[in-house]
Amino acid sequence: MPEPSNAFSSRVEPCRAGRRIVLVAGGILGAAGSVPVGHLFPGIASLGVWAALVALRLFVLGRRFGQVTGFRLAADRGLETRDRSGAWRPAAILPGTAVVGRAVWLRYQSGICRVELLLGDPDYDPSWRRFLVLLRHRPAASES
Repeated sequence: MPEPSNAFSSRVEPCRAGRRIVLVAGGILGAAGSVPVGHLFPGIASLGVWAALVALRLFVLGRRFGQVTGFRLAADRGLETRDRSGAWRPAAILPGTAVVGRAVWLRYQSGICRVELLLGDPDYDPSWRRFLVLLRHRPAASES
């Protein structure tokens, strides 16, 4: 007898390219934000403070990326994240999570709110295909 669909789960690893894209995009947006900051608060000190705040935020984001080494999505348990010690911790999928083709913009809460850009190829990776299917068909209650 086939296994019930609510027992299916999938594991995926974070994507280094996705993490780099998020950090580079944050740097570009931080640099673009220096234009209005320079107009609102003229002076080199305000731009220095802005650059320091952007750099600090990107540094913290990069450090938080290193804390999560894997994701497991199960139809009956929801999302779990694996930390550096290998322990699985429950997490909640937040609104704003989007599946776009082969990419997933995953907003989740595991202690604090986090974001991850996951990239994969469902044609060659059955685990990634299963992850996409489970993410698209998750209950609407998990989005609130």
